[in-house]
Amino acid sequence: GNIALASGDAQGQHPGFRMVQPVYRDGAVPHELSARRTNLAGFLSVGIRIDTLLFGLLGEKPKEIAVRLHDGPNVRAPLFLESHSASSFAAARFRQEHLLHIGGRIWTVEYASLPDFESKIASRQPTRFLAAGVLVSLLLFAAVWSLSRTRLQAIDLARRMTASLRGSEAKLRELFVQAPLGVMTLDRSGRITDCNEKLLRYTGAEREQVLGVDMLRAGNPDLVESLRHAIDGETTTIETDRTPVTGEAGDHFRCHFQPIKLDGELINVLCFVEDISERKRAEAHIEHLAHHDALTGLTNRHRFGEHLDMAIAKAAQVNRCLTLLFLDLDNFKTVNDTLGHAAGDAALLQIAQRL
Repeated sequence: GNIALASGDAQGQHPGFRMVQPVYRDGAVPHELSARRTNLAGFLSVGIRIDTLLFGLLGEKPKEIAVRLHDGPNVRAPLFLESHSASSFAAARFRQEHLLHIGGRIWTVEYASLPDFESKIASRQPTRFLAAGVLVSLLLFAAVWSLSRTRLQAIDLARRMTASLRGSEAKLRELFVQAPLGVMTLDRSGRITDCNEKLLRYTGAEREQVLGVDMLRAGNPDLVESLRHAIDGETTTIETDRTPVTGEAGDHFRCHFQPIKLDGELINVLCFVEDISERKRAEAHIEHLAHHDALTGLTNRHRFGEHLDMAIAKAAQVNRCLTLLFLDLDNFKTVNDTLGHAAGDAALLQIAQRL
């Protein structure tokens, strides 16, 4: 039918057709319809204007032969293209029809002689008409050959695009699988659609148990709010002491939610999970050493001073007294001097445990 090309002129629509070539991920056309739908990567579409194709092959508008193209098996079918007005066909002395089978469709080509042609064949009518027929036949052959070549080029381009797409998908898949962090993808409803092996090790679950989990209703409750913000388009990060998917108490994890958009529309959410348990234990150990004695584990002088200040302030608020008990170890220096510092440390440990 009539089409309007984005790169065309501003005079509206023109007769034409569109060639569409499907592109599949595996490079071959699956036999089953369901497999074709699953492996479909997209379409390669080419729009072709009939008038540009035919007149481009001729070089100019025909002066001796008028051509009309009907979308059907006879001249009563809808008119698709005409090189001259209807009056030129009505006044023609010579007319001929020819059927074309192209692309699974039947087209009717109608030829009519023009005055320039008729004036030149008064003495050589059969020869001129034969020459005109040969010319038009060559024109149609060139058109069909051009369409066939365009289709082959489209198929070749589709194959190269498919190979490039498969290569890109393979690289992205390897990055996903070999990532040093746990990675999972979630759809817009918060369900897990894919994950790597690192995430499965973090959760201690099988892949079948993880895929399809609704993280907004049945996952780790600590992550619900951050996931909602990610679905709304915000990048969020949160730390949790529960497993990323099942929500069971365990090690410490940091979860980073990254919304993925295409043309401004959310297509999925990526979640990167990092096990920070070792870092948390190191921080806790440093915190303990900063406020406790390394030998006995009792609070050190700094922490003792903080507790004492708090106790005095609390007693002053309620107008009460505070008692401070001081213990001294008699002859402790003698233990160190006679039995050694190791014995002294052991004695301090025993006293600390009994206190």
